[in-house]
Amino acid sequence: LVLKTCTVDMLMKQAKIQHGIYLIICMNVCFGFRLFDLKDVKFTKLPEKDFCKNTSIITIVHSAPSHQERRKQIRETWGNTRNNKVAFLLGDSLDPYTETDIEKEHQKYEDIIQGSFVDTYKNLSYKHLLGYKWTHSHCQDIQYILKTDDDVFVDVFQLPKLLTEFGFDEIVEKHPFFMCHINDGATPRKFGKWLVTKEEYPYSYYPVFCSGGAYVTNLLLIESIVQMNYKKFFWVDDVFLTGILPNLSPVKIKYYQWNNYFLLNHAPYINDVLETGFNTPELMVIYDVPFSKQGFLFEKSKKMQQQIKLIEEEFKNHRETYLPRELKLKDKNLRRYEL
Repeated sequence: LVLKTCTVDMLMKQAKIQHGIYLIICMNVCFGFRLFDLKDVKFTKLPEKDFCKNTSIITIVHSAPSHQERRKQIRETWGNTRNNKVAFLLGDSLDPYTETDIEKEHQKYEDIIQGSFVDTYKNLSYKHLLGYKWTHSHCQDIQYILKTDDDVFVDVFQLPKLLTEFGFDEIVEKHPFFMCHINDGATPRKFGKWLVTKEEYPYSYYPVFCSGGAYVTNLLLIESIVQMNYKKFFWVDDVFLTGILPNLSPVKIKYYQWNNYFLLNHAPYINDVLETGFNTPELMVIYDVPFSKQGFLFEKSKKMQQQIKLIEEEFKNHRETYLPRELKLKDKNLRRYEL
């Protein structure tokens, strides 16, 4: 009887207040789709217990099991800085030799989060959820979470300054948010490995969502998603975790545009940047970076940081010259000079 009378709207309303095998059977049999449940996502490897202590930013790097060299480069470059802990998120490779290598890697660094699912494109949403679940249960004192991929370079020197300048230190505990490269008006792919069928997603446009290569969020956002079990599962993780689920959340999610700080893989001058490095402190996130270039970009960003410090020091030493008289009494409130 239940299977003949259930509807999508009715079940979505029921899903907020009830859970159980009959609801799950009804959703799967009537409509041919599965629900996500965080109990489906189990940990097989975890970082050390106090991994999130004494840091304000935790970085979760989504990585493929076989990408040991990429993880090594990140550990030796931008993942090895003060006040920024980096954990690597993996699924299962199903290859015993790769799993043996990962076990050795984890014993050495204790920075791997691994889940009990096969690491494939169709399981990326489970991978994303695994990172949320771990952060929610192990990093309750953290301020910011940076999610990124292992082929992305992030200028971790500039990021804390940006968050402070934009006033996020004042709002991080007030409401859930994403700071990201925002996609608005995107449509499902009709070909290739990212092909999405009408059965998987029946609408013409995706809701607003974040490019998953790199975004910043907070614990309030992660908590709101973790508490949303029993929604229709969708395998395109960027859309599902930063668009669909936030759109269904009873809590209002705020999006802050970070687009101007990104260099995407289709930008015409990306090869120049990979060869010459930074020429502006506003370039913070670079997509599709070969692992051999991570160290080069890290050294360039350090050099840029040193130049910025010299300029700031020069400015502080000559405030009488640079500041108009009427601003001298107010200069403590000028955020951009208090870097």
